[in-house]
Amino acid sequence: MFSLSEKAYAKVNLFLEIIEKRSDGYHEIRTIFQTISLADELILEKTEEGITLSCHNSNLSCNENNLVYKTVKLIKEISGYNKGINIILKKNIPVSAGLGGGSSDAAATIRGLNKLWKLNLTYSEMSLVAASLGSDVPFLLKGGTVLAKGRGEKLITCLPTPDLWVVVIKPDISVSTGWAYKQWNPEMKQCVNLENFVSNLNSLTGKDLLFNSFEDIIKKHYPVIKTIKEQLDMLGVKDHLLSGSGSSVFALTKELEIAKKIKNEFKESCFITKTVESY
Repeated sequence: MFSLSEKAYAKVNLFLEIIEKRSDGYHEIRTIFQTISLADELILEKTEEGITLSCHNSNLSCNENNLVYKTVKLIKEISGYNKGINIILKKNIPVSAGLGGGSSDAAATIRGLNKLWKLNLTYSEMSLVAASLGSDVPFLLKGGTVLAKGRGEKLITCLPTPDLWVVVIKPDISVSTGWAYKQWNPEMKQCVNLENFVSNLNSLTGKDLLFNSFEDIIKKHYPVIKTIKEQLDMLGVKDHLLSGSGSSVFALTKELEIAKKIKNEFKESCFITKTVESY
């Protein structure tokens, strides 16, 4: 095998609670990750030497600043593999959108190199590499529906995946995750019932259970987020939430016709996707 293709699925956060700021400067959270069918594609090809990365999205760097490039370097260091790789990144997930695109690309790179280079890394070994690259990367190695804690890197429980359309709206703004966390303070902490959310996961819509600690912060500083949510309300869609720290908003529905109705409202800034089980 000289080449292979690997999918990198986006994620949304069905639930995201900031609990406290930790002594290491990070924040303790509880979140429920969900992979969706919107995906990047990575084509990995063996070469004799070096690392080359190309992407049709001109806004992305294809050098050592790219997380895919960093992942390759780390895997080479850990494994001692001494040949090269050429990676073509087909980018479909919007960047700076709270959808985990870069993290999923890194996870796909770990999986792809493990297969292509026949490294025989176990899932646990791949998870350790993933955790060193970013908080969302361990989850995105397998995806599905997962309760996570810590910075998001501690995967606690695999949950049943709800069968839902997930309509993602990406406004023309970018939100820095680091900036968003700095806006949070302990007085903003809300009392939420995660257990109630989990017990209703198979029938999630129509119960007003979605929660994200970032949402009030982002709506205050970026009025377009509030406008999007008001538009969804006017369409009769009540189950919608900011994903991660933004800037994407997603809506959940069991009906494709409603998903199409949302798409018709938001046009090219909108993606109709579905929930994806672990892979």
